[in-house]
Amino acid sequence: MKPVAPDVPLAVWKILYLSAGKVHSRRPWEHFDDTHLIGVRDPVTGEVGYGCFMGSGGTLFGFCLYGGAEGFDFYRRLMEGHFEPESFDFIYLQRCLKLEFGAKADLEPEDLSVIKALGLSFRGETDWPQFRSLSPGDVPWFLESKEAAFLTFALDAAIHHLDLFMKREVQSSVRQGEVLVYSRGEQGFLSAWEPWPIYRPEPAPPLALDYTRARAALAKATKPDSPWEAAVSFTPQSISDGGKPSFVKVALVCQKSSGFVFNMAADRAPRTDADLLADVIVGSLEKHGFRPSTIFLSDAVTLASLSPLSKALEIPFDLSPKLPAVKMAMDEMLRAMDSGRFRA
Repeated sequence: MKPVAPDVPLAVWKILYLSAGKVHSRRPWEHFDDTHLIGVRDPVTGEVGYGCFMGSGGTLFGFCLYGGAEGFDFYRRLMEGHFEPESFDFIYLQRCLKLEFGAKADLEPEDLSVIKALGLSFRGETDWPQFRSLSPGDVPWFLESKEAAFLTFALDAAIHHLDLFMKREVQSSVRQGEVLVYSRGEQGFLSAWEPWPIYRPEPAPPLALDYTRARAALAKATKPDSPWEAAVSFTPQSISDGGKPSFVKVALVCQKSSGFVFNMAADRAPRTDADLLADVIVGSLEKHGFRPSTIFLSDAVTLASLSPLSKALEIPFDLSPKLPAVKMAMDEMLRAMDSGRFRA
């Protein structure tokens, strides 16, 4: 089923495109880089978004508004270098609203339809605005009305901040443990320093462990083996039931020393990473009859969730920041996807 974009009134689009035009004409990336973060409080929900202009590097121009404590936590980790430069995790894991200026060819028919209905035109080859909503695990998607309204307010607040900066009425928007947050006042914008938000993820649900199956797989795994690696990664492939498309996840189990892939599975259902990994780990024992000395995972939360499986299999699970065998297998899989040789 073809995904259907949200229905947003033209009046909402009109003011958003006007705000985007102000951003483009003011060229804020000539004054700010992506470390210059400002807070913006949604007048409707009260949630704070954390925005920064893109373009100081001279390649990607626009504005990114990270949503809430989760978005701020992602931004902080991105700035601290927690993601490898070649990794696509920054695409799959973001929670943000984004304005990006690019080529007309990069726009979808839904974008062009709105532009045509508004009677707009853009002269430069890379001056065409594109608006997208990003949430973890989902394909970047078209804005809903409430998202378009919030992004409009955020762009206006960011330009207001730029004006104050150029008049030297503000010098910084971030200081140790605090960020400057703009909100709507009766006669314009109000600002106040607020503490950095603390992100507290929801506890992972209990592992859906098939204990009987796990013990049966252990009985079959009679051949001792060297350590394994196991991980879940997103792929560029997507699936949709008619709404916002989601990226397909793939779980892999590899031999650490050789890179041999014992088992893999693509996830087209809303299973947790731990449940998906438990399935492919047990399947690896069932298929090959090997029993690894250790299974390494890169995520501490998933490691804790898989503790019952570790006990059932009588195999120690351990944490390793890097999983070279899994990375090699994933890189090969992505190359196969690009060439059309692989389908999840």
